[in-house]
Amino acid sequence: MSLKAINWEFITDKQKINWDLSFIIVSLLEIKNRERNLNRHEQQILTIGH
Repeated sequence: MSLKAINWEFITDKQKINWDLSFIIVSLLEIKNRERNLNRHEQQILTIGH
């Protein structure tokens, strides 16, 4: 195996890790937004109920 091939594999591995991380971050942000929307919805229900 040549050094170039090893470097290329290493680079693609790093890109995959970065992609996985960004996917995780996006998923977490979506969950946070959903929670915030749920909370807002619950607050509206509470104010209507009072």
